[in-house]
Amino acid sequence: MLKCKDCGKRFVIDRGQLTFYSHQPADKWNELIIDTLEGNSLQHTAASIDVHEMTVFRMRHKFLKFLEDEESPYVLSEQIEIDEKYVQKSHKGVSIPSTKPRKRGEAASKRGISNEKVCIITAVQRLGKAVARTFNMAKPTSEDCLKFGQHIEENSYAWTDGLESYTRMLQEKQCKRTILKSYKEYDTVNHLNNVNSFHNEIEKQYEIYRGVASKYINRYNALFCIQREVQGMDAQEILVYVLKKLKYDEVE
Repeated sequence: MLKCKDCGKRFVIDRGQLTFYSHQPADKWNELIIDTLEGNSLQHTAASIDVHEMTVFRMRHKFLKFLEDEESPYVLSEQIEIDEKYVQKSHKGVSIPSTKPRKRGEAASKRGISNEKVCIITAVQRLGKAVARTFNMAKPTSEDCLKFGQHIEENSYAWTDGLESYTRMLQEKQCKRTILKSYKEYDTVNHLNNVNSFHNEIEKQYEIYRGVASKYINRYNALFCIQREVQGMDAQEILVYVLKKLKYDEVE
């Protein structure tokens, strides 16, 4: 227990860290971080660190909340590809009496982009990071895109599809824009290949996790962005990278 000389408030040394108010030692947290970034299941992690599956679930979501808070203020700049990814709305883990349970892989009852689809607005800075955020169901409105604008630096250059909802946000950010309505308009410079590749990675992770509960989707959006960044790293490199992002060192 430590005490602040100025205000007299007492606090423990790991306040603000993953281990704060946790009965699990740092080495188990470190292994959970690596397992989560490598896309391993709760069952795998529970067996690996010898902790109950429900405890691993709580630990994982504490870690994902840290990631979400870390990724939320990030801003992309220069050359940016922006597009939407739609995933099926999910009440995974919750029983709703008025709603018929949907089998895994079962199609939505409404065709096309409807209020049964969750929109993930994604942006990828060429040769840089990615941002993924969810604000709405179905197609995003101008207001949704304005909220996403916090991740776009002024005077950047953006490539988008034909969605008109981006117009106001990009105008306010004073960004130049190229609209690509189909693959036929792609060339070596004008394309959405990077953001589409990111969408493919999101799809793969959804298959691994067998869907994601929509109420937690922004936590997983942050995870998908970090997973993209650590591709090609070994386990120790992943751990060092993530702990550095969370602004504290590995606890021995």
